[in-house]
Amino acid sequence: MKVFVLILTLLSFSQLYGKERLWTIGVGLLDCGEFLEYQTYEVDRNALDSWIAGYISGLNRAMFDAGNQKRALTGEGRSLPAIRRTVVNYCSENPLSTLRAAVDDLYLNFRF
Repeated sequence: MKVFVLILTLLSFSQLYGKERLWTIGVGLLDCGEFLEYQTYEVDRNALDSWIAGYISGLNRAMFDAGNQKRALTGEGRSLPAIRRTVVNYCSENPLSTLRAAVDDLYLNFRF
């Protein structure tokens, strides 16, 4: 059942976010409470890890292409489990926030 819900979420589209005019689709729209529930199941956790890794990779590419090499992360010494722990910690403290906001916070504050 959880996998079915996750697939439906992947197919969903989002709203525009205020002044940012950022269009997020899919898993990034999960609220942190839902994200924490999905951590129970390995298949769901793996799918979410893939989204997080892809989102960070996309942010990195955008920063690099924009000429902001200081912000683009190398990933050296960073593991996906460490990144997941950071997102889980953020979501535990901010259960009504979104997964996208959690990963944005991690990326912008470089805490992993």
